[in-house]
Amino acid sequence: MLVELIVAGGCFWCVESDFEKIKGVSEVVSGYTGGSLENPTYENHNGHREAVKIIYNPEEVDLKYLIEYYFKHVDYEDPDGQFCDRGFAYSPAIYVKNDQMLELVKSLSPPTSKVEILPEKIFWDAEDYHQDYYEKNPIQYRFYRYRCGRDERVAELAKSERYQFTPRGYSVEHLDDLQYAVTQNEDTEPAFMSGNYNDNKAVGVYVDIVSGEVLYSSKDKYDSGTGWPSFTKAVSEDVVTYHEDNSLFQTRTEVRSKEADSHLGHVFENDRTSPSGTRHCINGAALKFIPIEQMKKDKRYQKWVDYLSD
Repeated sequence: MLVELIVAGGCFWCVESDFEKIKGVSEVVSGYTGGSLENPTYENHNGHREAVKIIYNPEEVDLKYLIEYYFKHVDYEDPDGQFCDRGFAYSPAIYVKNDQMLELVKSLSPPTSKVEILPEKIFWDAEDYHQDYYEKNPIQYRFYRYRCGRDERVAELAKSERYQFTPRGYSVEHLDDLQYAVTQNEDTEPAFMSGNYNDNKAVGVYVDIVSGEVLYSSKDKYDSGTGWPSFTKAVSEDVVTYHEDNSLFQTRTEVRSKEADSHLGHVFENDRTSPSGTRHCINGAALKFIPIEQMKKDKRYQKWVDYLSD
């Protein structure tokens, strides 16, 4: 059974785009909520906030994950608008269905959060031209998002607010600053960075630095000349997920680990550097290398020894 969550985080185009990346979210609808005016429109929604209705499958993604994801994609310290958009209509809020949900949201709110937590009210769908605006008008959307400084401010907040656990419950206390920034905040490490495995030619597997899940292997690694570890494929399609990334004025395919949902990098098709035509361009900071000698001794990785020799 599908469940709904209503949140406001400034421009609904951006919030819709952010949440539609999540596996388990079937649809995100832009609209208006919070006010008493019936049938609000973009031209007249006095008393309402721009908001989105997130329709999701709780068997694939839970409410806790969605709430923490929300706080990672808004300016939770700004109660008077969001980014370049000012005024009540753009102010942040989470709408709760009951006391249990209220307590969950409170427990997940950053200490400096000024996001209002309010009882859920009627949600009014916005006009059709606002739905999936980021897909219908990609150039205008990317320019607006960049000009508004949304991603820059969110990244700034992420550096000052470090969670002890991921939304899926994995500890990140063992990560250094770069590893955390890459896996949790979608940062990118510098190319040709020392120690990022770009030049590593040893036999073994590369695991998620957060969870230890096996993701890539030396068998599928090659030198792309780009300065980042490159692979023709993951060890299995069951260990990664793919998401549309519309940042930096272009559409790319982001790749994340399935188990811990760590950001890994991007996948490029028809890549001339790749023997297969597909290049998984991965941040070394998101990985940990396990040499074959260690694999043979560790039960978690023994089953992958044969993969390396096939």
